[in-house]
Amino acid sequence: LILLAIPMSLVGVAVIFWLTHSVFDSSAQIGLVLLFGVAVNNAILLASRYRTEATLILKARLGEDPELSTSLFPPLRRTPGGKDMDMLPREERVPLLMRAVARGSRVRMQSIFLTSGTTIVGMAPLLVHLNEGADKDIWENLALASIGGLTSSMILALLITPVVYTTSIRLTWRMRELRDRIAARWRRRSASPEPGVAES
Repeated sequence: LILLAIPMSLVGVAVIFWLTHSVFDSSAQIGLVLLFGVAVNNAILLASRYRTEATLILKARLGEDPELSTSLFPPLRRTPGGKDMDMLPREERVPLLMRAVARGSRVRMQSIFLTSGTTIVGMAPLLVHLNEGADKDIWENLALASIGGLTSSMILALLITPVVYTTSIRLTWRMRELRDRIAARWRRRSASPEPGVAES
C-alpha cells in the first residue's frame, strides 16, 4: 500500500515533462529521490492513521484493549489494523471500516497538504528565469520532477489509497473466512471414522 505512492508520483512527473517538453536528465533523476521520500511519507501517514482509527473503533465496540488481546505476548502491545476488525459482527465490519478510513483520511489531509504544499512552494522559485535568454540550469528539471510528482501523489494518495486499503482489508477477511472454512471441513473429515472401521 505504501509503495503505491511511487507510481502515483511518477504519473505527475510524466505529465509535467510532457506538458513542458523538457528533457528528463540526471538532475530530474535527483529530483525523484527527493520526491519519493515525501510521497512515501504521505502514504505512511495515511496507513498509520487508518490503523489508529481501527484501534479506537475496536476499543469502543469490544470494551477491551485490542492492543493487548492481539499481541503475541501479554507485555507487548501491537496496534491492530483494519484486518483485526473481523472480531466485530459481520454486518458492522464494512461500515465501521469505511468510517475508520474516511476519518483517517480527513485527519491526515491537512498534514499531507502542508508537507507536499510547502515543498512545492519551496521548489517553485527554481523555475523562474531571471535572464530570458539563459539556458535551463540543472535546478529547473529537478524542480519540475519534484513539483509534478508531489502534486499527483498528493491528490492520488487521498483518492486511491483509501479505496485500495478498504479493498485489501475486505479481501483479507474473505481469505480468512475461506481458510477457516477449509480448516473446519478438514477437521470434520479427519474426525469422522473411516467406513471400514465403522463396519467392523
